[in-house]
Amino acid sequence: MTFKDRYIHLDCFGSVQDTGEGDPISISVKLEDEGVVLDVWQKDECIATTWKTYPEFGVRAMFFDSHVQQPLKEEKNGS
Repeated sequence: MTFKDRYIHLDCFGSVQDTGEGDPISISVKLEDEGVVLDVWQKDECIATTWKTYPEFGVRAMFFDSHVQQPLKEEKNGS
């Protein structure tokens, strides 16, 4: 695993990238339960999206109870 593996990349092709003109874009990044989701928005339309799971990043996600500051118990599959 290299640090390069910990990046998420998205090629976005559209009027802003091609000509430098048009409506501005916004980028949103969300940490989901399974991994990271990256969306590119132009106006109210998602024009590109990609995602990568935490194991693909080489990291393990731990979820905390914000009131107690302790890791939540892991749920095992099938239990």
